[in-house]
Amino acid sequence: MGKLNPQGLKGLIEKPDRYPDGQGLFFKTLGQGRAYWTYRYRSGGKERETSLGPYPETTLEQARIKHAELRAMVLKGIDPVGLNQDAKTKTVDKATVPTFGECMNQYIALHETGWKNPKHRQQWVMTLGQ
Repeated sequence: MGKLNPQGLKGLIEKPDRYPDGQGLFFKTLGQGRAYWTYRYRSGGKERETSLGPYPETTLEQARIKHAELRAMVLKGIDPVGLNQDAKTKTVDKATVPTFGECMNQYIALHETGWKNPKHRQQWVMTLGQ
């Protein structure tokens, strides 16, 4: 059972600080009636922290449920923050992003017909490094 209770949260919300509930679950208050839930843990030798949601939209009970799910992942050796970051980086398919050399070749191919001297092509290639 955690250290915090729903009635006590209302009294803490105006005092900026971080209040532990237990096992890495924290109630982080910013003052001016603003607060949110965080989960702090260690993964791969690094201290990590992730938000579980704002208060009061996310209740103490909901925060504990989310915390239990994330904690179970951490205990299995899975880093929830790392998973989220991996998912974001996988959205950009690296095969569709052209390399600098490919961009340079496309630029030269598009513009070389407008150059007055064939030497201009050579100058562009030498300048851009191919």
